[in-house]
Amino acid sequence: MRKFIKYEIKGSYKFILGVLLLTTILNLGSFTYLHSIDTPYVSTIGSIFLGIAFLIIFGMMVATAFYIVNLFKKELYEDRGYLTFTIPLSAKKILGSKVFVAFLWFVVIFIGFILSNALGLLIITPRGELNSILESLKSLNISWKEVPWIEGFVTFIGLIINGMTLLLTIYFSMTLGRVSIRNKKFKGIWFFIFIFVSILLLMVMVKGIEIVPYYLNVSRPGIESISTYHALATANMNGDLLINIGSIIYSILAPVLLFFLTSSLMENSIDV
Repeated sequence: MRKFIKYEIKGSYKFILGVLLLTTILNLGSFTYLHSIDTPYVSTIGSIFLGIAFLIIFGMMVATAFYIVNLFKKELYEDRGYLTFTIPLSAKKILGSKVFVAFLWFVVIFIGFILSNALGLLIITPRGELNSILESLKSLNISWKEVPWIEGFVTFIGLIINGMTLLLTIYFSMTLGRVSIRNKKFKGIWFFIFIFVSILLLMVMVKGIEIVPYYLNVSRPGIESISTYHALATANMNGDLLINIGSIIYSILAPVLLFFLTSSLMENSIDV
Protein backbone atom coordinates (compact mmCIF):
# COMPACT_ATOMS: atom_id res chain seq x y z
CA MET A 1 0.00 0.00 0.00
CA ARG A 2 2.87 2.35 0.79
CA LYS A 3 4.34 1.81 -2.68
CA PHE A 4 0.97 2.50 -4.28
CA ILE A 5 0.66 5.77 -2.32
CA LYS A 6 4.14 6.79 -3.53
CA TYR A 7 3.09 5.91 -7.07
CA GLU A 8 -0.03 8.08 -6.75
CA ILE A 9 1.97 11.00 -5.35
CA LYS A 10 4.64 10.68 -8.02
CA GLY A 11 2.00 10.76 -10.75
CA SER A 12 0.29 13.93 -9.54
CA TYR A 13 2.76 16.09 -7.62
CA LYS A 14 3.84 18.13 -10.68
CA PHE A 15 0.32 19.48 -11.18
CA ILE A 16 0.02 20.37 -7.48
CA LEU A 17 3.41 22.12 -7.50
CA GLY A 18 2.36 24.08 -10.58
CA VAL A 19 -0.82 25.23 -8.82
CA LEU A 20 1.14 26.24 -5.71
CA LEU A 21 3.73 28.14 -7.77
CA LEU A 22 1.15 30.06 -9.81
CA THR A 23 -0.92 30.82 -6.69
CA THR A 24 2.17 32.17 -4.90
CA ILE A 25 3.15 34.34 -7.89
CA LEU A 26 -0.35 35.82 -8.20
CA ASN A 27 -0.65 36.48 -4.45
CA LEU A 28 2.77 38.13 -4.30
CA GLY A 29 1.93 40.14 -7.41
CA SER A 30 -1.30 41.36 -5.83
CA PHE A 31 0.49 42.37 -2.61
CA THR A 32 3.23 44.12 -4.61
CA TYR A 33 0.73 46.13 -6.63
CA LEU A 34 -1.38 47.14 -3.63
CA HIS A 35 1.69 48.48 -1.81
CA SER A 36 3.23 50.18 -4.86
CA ILE A 37 0.41 52.68 -5.47
CA ASP A 38 0.60 56.05 -3.76
CA THR A 39 -3.14 56.53 -3.27
CA PRO A 40 -5.69 54.43 -1.38
CA TYR A 41 -7.66 54.12 -4.61
CA VAL A 42 -7.09 51.30 -7.11
CA SER A 43 -6.96 52.27 -10.77
CA THR A 44 -9.10 50.65 -13.44
CA ILE A 45 -6.17 48.64 -14.75
CA GLY A 46 -5.25 47.66 -11.21
CA SER A 47 -8.81 46.53 -10.52
CA ILE A 48 -8.75 44.42 -13.68
CA PHE A 49 -5.43 42.86 -12.65
CA LEU A 50 -6.66 42.05 -9.13
CA GLY A 51 -9.93 40.69 -10.49
CA ILE A 52 -8.17 38.47 -13.02
CA ALA A 53 -5.72 37.26 -10.34
CA PHE A 54 -8.62 36.36 -8.05
CA LEU A 55 -10.48 34.56 -10.84
CA ILE A 56 -7.37 32.60 -11.82
CA ILE A 57 -6.72 31.53 -8.24
CA PHE A 58 -10.37 30.56 -7.75
CA GLY A 59 -10.38 28.72 -11.08
CA MET A 60 -7.22 26.84 -10.13
CA MET A 61 -8.78 25.74 -6.84
CA VAL A 62 -11.82 24.39 -8.69
CA ALA A 63 -9.62 22.78 -11.34
CA THR A 64 -7.48 21.19 -8.62
CA ALA A 65 -10.57 19.70 -6.97
CA PHE A 66 -11.66 18.21 -10.32
CA TYR A 67 -8.12 16.99 -10.99
CA ILE A 68 -7.90 15.20 -7.65
CA VAL A 69 -11.33 13.61 -8.12
CA ASN A 70 -10.42 12.54 -11.65
CA LEU A 71 -7.42 10.63 -10.31
CA PHE A 72 -9.95 8.08 -9.07
CA LYS A 73 -12.23 8.36 -12.10
CA LYS A 74 -9.36 7.38 -14.42
CA GLU A 75 -9.08 4.04 -12.65
CA LEU A 76 -12.69 3.25 -13.55
CA TYR A 77 -13.05 4.62 -17.07
CA GLU A 78 -9.57 4.56 -18.60
CA ASP A 79 -6.99 1.93 -19.50
CA ARG A 80 -4.84 2.58 -16.40
CA GLY A 81 -7.54 0.68 -14.47
CA TYR A 82 -6.21 -2.55 -15.98
CA LEU A 83 -2.92 -2.02 -14.13
CA THR A 84 -4.47 -0.81 -10.87
CA PHE A 85 -6.97 -3.66 -10.47
CA THR A 86 -4.41 -6.34 -11.29
CA ILE A 87 -1.84 -5.38 -8.66
CA PRO A 88 -1.78 -7.55 -5.50
CA LEU A 89 -3.72 -5.08 -3.35
CA SER A 90 -7.23 -5.35 -1.99
CA ALA A 91 -9.86 -2.84 -3.08
CA LYS A 92 -9.90 -1.40 0.45
CA LYS A 93 -6.18 -0.61 0.27
CA ILE A 94 -6.50 0.89 -3.21
CA LEU A 95 -9.42 3.06 -2.13
CA GLY A 96 -7.69 3.97 1.13
CA SER A 97 -4.61 5.07 -0.83
CA LYS A 98 -6.74 7.17 -3.16
CA VAL A 99 -8.52 8.85 -0.26
CA PHE A 100 -5.23 9.48 1.58
CA VAL A 101 -3.54 11.09 -1.44
CA ALA A 102 -6.61 13.19 -2.26
CA PHE A 103 -6.83 14.41 1.33
CA LEU A 104 -3.06 15.07 1.34
CA TRP A 105 -3.26 17.27 -1.77
CA PHE A 106 -6.24 19.22 -0.44
CA VAL A 107 -4.29 19.94 2.76
CA VAL A 108 -1.16 20.91 0.80
CA ILE A 109 -3.13 23.30 -1.42
CA PHE A 110 -4.86 24.87 1.60
CA ILE A 111 -1.61 25.33 3.55
CA GLY A 112 0.15 26.61 0.43
CA PHE A 113 -2.54 29.25 -0.11
CA ILE A 114 -2.28 30.41 3.52
CA LEU A 115 1.53 30.51 3.42
CA SER A 116 1.64 32.43 0.13
CA ASN A 117 -0.56 35.13 1.65
CA ALA A 118 1.50 35.14 4.85
CA LEU A 119 4.66 35.44 2.73
CA GLY A 120 3.23 38.43 0.89
CA LEU A 121 2.19 40.01 4.18
CA LEU A 122 5.61 39.55 5.82
CA ILE A 123 7.91 40.30 2.86
CA ILE A 124 6.07 42.91 0.80
CA THR A 125 4.01 44.81 3.39
CA PRO A 126 6.02 47.81 4.69
CA ARG A 127 7.31 47.37 8.23
CA GLY A 128 5.45 50.41 9.49
CA GLU A 129 2.14 49.13 8.19
CA LEU A 130 2.86 45.63 9.49
CA ASN A 131 3.69 46.99 12.95
CA SER A 132 0.46 49.01 12.88
CA ILE A 133 -1.52 45.84 12.17
CA LEU A 134 0.22 44.03 15.03
CA GLU A 135 -0.45 46.91 17.40
CA SER A 136 -4.13 46.89 16.44
CA LEU A 137 -4.31 43.19 17.24
CA LYS A 138 -2.60 43.73 20.60
CA SER A 139 -5.04 46.52 21.46
CA LEU A 140 -7.90 44.05 21.32
CA ASN A 141 -6.55 42.56 24.56
CA ILE A 142 -7.62 39.03 23.72
CA SER A 143 -6.00 36.52 26.08
CA TRP A 144 -5.25 32.94 25.15
CA LYS A 145 -7.88 31.78 27.63
CA GLU A 146 -10.58 33.73 25.80
CA VAL A 147 -9.91 32.00 22.49
CA PRO A 148 -12.53 29.24 21.92
CA TRP A 149 -9.97 26.47 21.35
CA ILE A 150 -12.36 23.58 21.99
CA GLU A 151 -15.04 24.97 19.68
CA GLY A 152 -12.43 25.66 17.00
CA PHE A 153 -11.00 22.16 17.28
CA VAL A 154 -14.43 20.52 17.09
CA THR A 155 -15.34 22.68 14.09
CA PHE A 156 -12.05 21.76 12.40
CA ILE A 157 -12.67 18.03 12.95
CA GLY A 158 -16.21 18.46 11.65
CA LEU A 159 -14.92 20.08 8.45
CA ILE A 160 -12.48 17.21 7.92
CA ILE A 161 -15.20 14.58 8.41
CA ASN A 162 -17.63 16.42 6.13
CA GLY A 163 -14.94 16.78 3.48
CA MET A 164 -14.13 13.07 3.74
CA THR A 165 -17.81 12.18 3.46
CA LEU A 166 -18.17 14.36 0.37
CA LEU A 167 -15.10 12.80 -1.25
CA LEU A 168 -16.30 9.25 -0.51
CA THR A 169 -19.77 10.13 -1.81
CA ILE A 170 -18.18 11.18 -5.11
CA TYR A 171 -16.05 8.02 -5.24
CA PHE A 172 -19.06 5.83 -4.44
CA SER A 173 -21.15 7.55 -7.14
CA MET A 174 -18.40 7.08 -9.72
CA THR A 175 -18.01 3.41 -8.84
CA LEU A 176 -21.76 2.78 -8.84
CA GLY A 177 -22.05 4.55 -12.18
CA ARG A 178 -19.30 2.38 -13.63
CA VAL A 179 -20.93 -0.79 -12.29
CA SER A 180 -24.54 0.04 -13.22
CA ILE A 181 -23.70 1.04 -16.79
CA ARG A 182 -20.90 -1.09 -18.17
CA ASN A 183 -20.31 1.14 -21.18
CA LYS A 184 -17.35 3.41 -20.37
CA LYS A 185 -18.67 6.08 -22.74
CA PHE A 186 -21.36 7.13 -20.24
CA LYS A 187 -18.90 8.77 -17.85
CA GLY A 188 -21.23 11.56 -16.74
CA ILE A 189 -23.89 9.30 -15.22
CA TRP A 190 -22.01 9.34 -11.92
CA PHE A 191 -22.91 13.02 -11.38
CA PHE A 192 -26.65 12.28 -11.37
CA ILE A 193 -26.02 9.38 -8.99
CA PHE A 194 -24.02 11.77 -6.81
CA ILE A 195 -26.95 14.21 -6.62
CA PHE A 196 -29.35 11.40 -5.70
CA VAL A 197 -27.03 9.90 -3.06
CA SER A 198 -26.32 13.35 -1.56
CA ILE A 199 -30.04 14.05 -1.19
CA LEU A 200 -30.55 10.61 0.34
CA LEU A 201 -27.73 11.16 2.85
CA LEU A 202 -29.11 14.58 3.74
CA MET A 203 -32.53 13.05 4.42
CA VAL A 204 -30.94 10.38 6.62
CA MET A 205 -29.04 13.02 8.61
CA VAL A 206 -32.15 15.17 9.10
CA LYS A 207 -34.11 12.09 10.19
CA GLY A 208 -31.36 11.18 12.64
CA ILE A 209 -31.55 14.67 14.18
CA GLU A 210 -35.30 14.28 14.59
CA ILE A 211 -35.06 10.82 16.14
CA VAL A 212 -32.29 11.69 18.60
CA PRO A 213 -33.21 14.99 20.35
CA TYR A 214 -29.99 15.08 22.38
CA TYR A 215 -27.33 17.75 21.95
CA LEU A 216 -23.73 17.83 23.07
CA ASN A 217 -22.80 21.25 24.44
CA VAL A 218 -19.17 21.66 23.40
CA SER A 219 -18.75 25.07 25.03
CA ARG A 220 -19.99 23.85 28.40
CA PRO A 221 -19.52 20.06 28.30
CA GLY A 222 -22.77 18.25 28.87
CA ILE A 223 -25.67 16.61 27.06
CA GLU A 224 -29.04 18.32 26.79
CA SER A 225 -32.35 16.85 25.65
CA ILE A 226 -33.95 19.70 23.73
CA SER A 227 -35.70 20.29 20.42
CA THR A 228 -33.84 21.48 17.34
CA TYR A 229 -35.56 24.87 17.53
CA HIS A 230 -34.62 25.26 21.20
CA ALA A 231 -31.05 24.22 20.41
CA LEU A 232 -30.72 26.94 17.76
CA ALA A 233 -32.22 29.52 20.11
CA THR A 234 -29.87 28.49 22.93
CA ALA A 235 -26.85 28.63 20.66
CA ASN A 236 -27.76 32.12 19.42
CA MET A 237 -28.46 33.47 22.92
CA ASN A 238 -25.49 31.99 24.78
CA GLY A 239 -22.99 31.56 21.97
CA ASP A 240 -22.71 27.85 22.78
CA LEU A 241 -21.70 25.26 20.20
CA LEU A 242 -24.37 22.54 20.28
CA ILE A 243 -23.99 19.36 18.22
CA ASN A 244 -26.82 16.90 17.80
CA ILE A 245 -25.92 13.37 18.92
CA GLY A 246 -27.76 11.92 15.91
CA SER A 247 -25.64 14.01 13.54
CA ILE A 248 -22.49 12.81 15.33
CA ILE A 249 -23.53 9.18 14.81
CA TYR A 250 -24.31 9.96 11.16
CA SER A 251 -20.93 11.69 10.69
CA ILE A 252 -19.15 8.55 11.91
CA LEU A 253 -21.25 5.93 10.13
CA ALA A 254 -21.72 7.68 6.75
CA PRO A 255 -18.05 7.79 5.62
CA VAL A 256 -17.41 4.28 7.01
CA LEU A 257 -20.42 2.86 5.14
CA LEU A 258 -19.51 4.70 1.93
CA PHE A 259 -15.93 3.41 2.15
CA PHE A 260 -16.95 -0.22 2.55
CA LEU A 261 -19.69 -0.02 -0.10
CA THR A 262 -17.28 1.54 -2.60
CA SER A 263 -14.49 -0.95 -1.90
CA SER A 264 -16.98 -3.82 -2.12
CA LEU A 265 -18.17 -2.66 -5.55
CA MET A 266 -14.55 -2.27 -6.67
CA GLU A 267 -13.68 -5.74 -5.40
CA ASN A 268 -16.64 -7.68 -6.74
CA SER A 269 -18.29 -5.76 -9.56
CA ILE A 270 -15.65 -3.87 -11.54
CA ASP A 271 -14.87 -5.64 -14.81
CA VAL A 272 -11.69 -4.18 -16.26
